[in-house]
This record gives sequence, C-alpha cells and structure tokens, in this order.
Amino acid sequence: MLKGRERKAEEITNNNKKKSFSLMGLMSQPKQEDKRLEDSSKLNIPPVEKSSVPQWVQNYEGSSKMLESKIDRELAMNFFNDAVACLPDDKINRKSVADALEDALFTKYEGVVDAYWDRVHDICAALAGKKKILAQKIIDGEYATPLDVINIPTKLLRQDILAELGNRTIS
Repeated sequence: MLKGRERKAEEITNNNKKKSFSLMGLMSQPKQEDKRLEDSSKLNIPPVEKSSVPQWVQNYEGSSKMLESKIDRELAMNFFNDAVACLPDDKINRKSVADALEDALFTKYEGVVDAYWDRVHDICAALAGKKKILAQKIIDGEYATPLDVINIPTKLLRQDILAELGNRTIS
C-alpha cells in the first residue's frame, strides 16, 4: 500500500512541476489565432480619428470674467488675434483659439502682470513664427485644453522661436 501512495504523490508532483520558459520554445510553437480579434471585426465599429480637434479650438465657451473691464486683456486679445490670423479657418475657429488662450492665461496669471505679458509674447511668437510648430500642434489636436498650451515650458516655446532664427538654443 505504501508504494501506491508513493506513486500517486510522485505523479502529483510531476504534474505540478512548472515548465521552464524559453524564447526558442515560444517561437517554435504554432501561432494561435486570437478569437477576440475575430469577434471584434464583426462589430462594425467605425474607426476613431486619432487626432480629433478639441472643443476649445472650434467653439470656446468663454469664462464669466469680463474682458472689457481689463485694459491688459483687451491689448492681449489684439496680440492673440494677430497671432492666430495665420491659422487655417477651415479646421479651427480663430476667434475661439484666441479667446481660449487669453482666458486660460488670464485665469492662471491674474494679478501677476509681468508673468502674464511674458507668456502672451512667448505664445504669440510661437504661434505666428515661420515654422508654426505650436500652431500645427494646436490644429492637430495635441492640446486637450488651452491650459495645456499655457503650461508649455517657456524654454520649449523659446527654443522653437530661436530655431527659426538660425538653430540657436537657450541655455
């Protein structure tokens, strides 16, 4: 009887032993079709555009803060309107982009006038530059919100601007 129990124990341990993993073993096995992929192709799901344009670029709903009460905001809007004039109006709404950028900038830098104007100049220069790197990224939908544009590090914005002037960099 003891031998019968020993055999069963030996069979159980042999069955529970893990096989060692090797890439060669994996590659030599025939490929198994994934049934989930076959099932999903039958669903007729329309393809999703990879770079859809965010809402703020097409139709920005402005904040409740009054623009006409701030002379700095009015002047900044002149800068933004000039900067977005280079953007194609068939893909985006220029006024929406200008309004959204100024509103996000004012919201972030309200009361810090020097920082506000530094960002106005940097963003407008990057938008209207010859290579229009920032403008193209906005058109491609790379920024989900205008705050994402405002939060681009100054060094990156200025490197794009200086690259147009002869591949100079900022240290």
